[in-house]
Formats: sequence, C-alpha cells, structure tokens
Amino acid sequence: MIGYTIVAGGSPSTEVISSSVVVPAGGFALFARKSDPLVNGGLPTPAYDYVDGWNLGNGSQTVQILDAGSGLVCEVPYDNGATFPDPNGLSMTLNPTKFNVTDAAIGANWCTATSAYGLGDLGTPGAANDTCP
Repeated sequence: MIGYTIVAGGSPSTEVISSSVVVPAGGFALFARKSDPLVNGGLPTPAYDYVDGWNLGNGSQTVQILDAGSGLVCEVPYDNGATFPDPNGLSMTLNPTKFNVTDAAIGANWCTATSAYGLGDLGTPGAANDTCP
C-alpha cells in the first residue's frame, strides 16, 4: 500500500502510506496512531503507525482511500448519528456480510463493536469485524 492516501478531517487531513503494508486477499491490517500498547489501550502491534495528529472525527466526516495513482478505492461518508452509529467512546464496525465498497457507504450496515480487546476497549483490531445484530 506504499503511496496510498487516506483522506479524513483533522490536521493534517491526509496520510500517505510511507512504508510497506501488505494486506493479503481477504485479510486485514491494523492502522494506529500510536504503536505503543501502553498508550493505545492495549492494541496489538499495528501494520502501520500513522502520523500523530491525523485522526478520524467523531462527528460527520467523509473518509476516502486513494490508490498510489490517486484513484478512489473506497469512500465512507459517515454522519453524526443520523444513519451511522455514533457510539460515545466505542468503535463502529462494518458488518462482515456487507464488506464491499457500495455497502460500506450505507449507515445501516454499521453497528457498535461488541468484542473486547486489550484494556477493555471494543473492536476487532487486525481481525474480522463482529457481525452486526
């Protein structure tokens, strides 16, 4: 994924993947702002540690992933709870039965994570998502 760009709010608003991240077909890769489990809630070691200050907002935002040639790979325009879940302090997760670009943009296909990891946060970092109810 070297050269891929993730675009989403914050300052700076983009993160260009600057090191090798290989995601096998049907696999997963964890991206995190801090790779130290003592300060990141006990996350497993991420495949990529992005720049401090870049983040995903908790309100309305559009996240885009662009390939190395700036072609759009995926776009998710989530809202502030109108159609997407807006859990306070919890992870949103895309239902694994809806794992495609079209379905990822539909709020009803997302839910609040239920699996605990690390120090008690919820989500499935680096692994398949929980199935939504």
